[in-house]
Amino acid sequence: MPRGDKSAHTKKQKRQNEHIEDSNEHRGFSKPDSECRACGTVNKDDSGGKQFGGGRSQPTR
Repeated sequence: MPRGDKSAHTKKQKRQNEHIEDSNEHRGFSKPDSECRACGTVNKDDSGGKQFGGGRSQPTR
């Protein structure tokens, strides 16, 4: 069972999670196992919950 609160994910992360979960179920993983793997993959790729910014940083002077 996945740990942590998924409500902290952005809409994009939730869509990615759902897509990865469906792919894992199609590959033959059980529902709980595919949920856990999908959450882990999204967290690995995005370093957890909500991420702000994402643009290029301003040059330091």
